[in-house]
Amino acid sequence: MLHLAGALPTWRVSVVGPASAATMIALCRKGFDRALSIQGGVCPGAEGDCDLLLITGPNTAQGLSTSVHLGLGLLRDGGVLVAHEGELKDDSLISAVLRASGREVGWCVHDMAEGCLVAFQVLRTPVVPSVAAQAIRAA
Repeated sequence: MLHLAGALPTWRVSVVGPASAATMIALCRKGFDRALSIQGGVCPGAEGDCDLLLITGPNTAQGLSTSVHLGLGLLRDGGVLVAHEGELKDDSLISAVLRASGREVGWCVHDMAEGCLVAFQVLRTPVVPSVAAQAIRAA
């Protein structure tokens, strides 16, 4: 998962999913001492703090969607989300969660040798002011 994201040991890494605790421990042993496991909730003060969000699997469609949604608030603009899609092999599920959360995909890379891993660069969708808001500012 790390090679797909181009991750460096200095990166902040958040791990979400069924194997998040074990993955976090393995990351720490590899020198990623800024790794943390997210299970059940996220501290509001940590928003936009991590460089890499790892979604462990295997996942069901609902589990993958929930895990992405749970960890997405932690990912900084331009950060990388790597997910183990397992048998799902469907990027549209992750893309839908990203769009619903006001994010978009910068780039996407697949690694089928590892049981269908996918990496996305996640960008915040720019907020376009409404016509009414622009008119108010102009006045």
